[in-house]
Amino acid sequence: MSSSHAELILAQLHDQYVRGVDCDVILRAADHLKVNDVNGVASEDDNVWTSLHCHKNVIRAASSFFNRIFSKKLNAENEKCELEEDIDAMFVHTGENRNILQLTFHKISSHSIQALVEFAYTGSLKLDVTVLKKVIEDLKFMNMQTILDKLALNSDDDLTCSNSLSHLIISKSLEKHDS
Repeated sequence: MSSSHAELILAQLHDQYVRGVDCDVILRAADHLKVNDVNGVASEDDNVWTSLHCHKNVIRAASSFFNRIFSKKLNAENEKCELEEDIDAMFVHTGENRNILQLTFHKISSHSIQALVEFAYTGSLKLDVTVLKKVIEDLKFMNMQTILDKLALNSDDDLTCSNSLSHLIISKSLEKHDS
């Protein structure tokens, strides 16, 4: 396959994502996780939630974690169900008279989901140092080795951060991942 062809297709999919065209999955996560002291899960009432409408096939192709999630049999008639620990799935009705799968993540931050989606559509990341540690922790949970490798090998080229302290945080977080 021609790399220029692949880049063109990905650029067109990214444009569709930005405009919200033909998005068939909603990824929903809390902006700042406030967890319930009893079970450590983000509560619906205490959090501000971000919803990203994107293309299931793009996310699935970029992530073995999402490939596994989307491989599970889901029925649009089913009510809310727990797909995996701390991940709920349900179909929501949209204005276009169709049901779209919505995944709600109770322990993964919206910054992490946004990083994964950005990487899936562009192959690059822009992260703020204030959320970097949580994003790396979540990417490890989602087994996003491609992104973790990119952070470790090319942080100067592909990662935009607020200051040089972020590189120390990356190094320390990745060392924990290797052990």
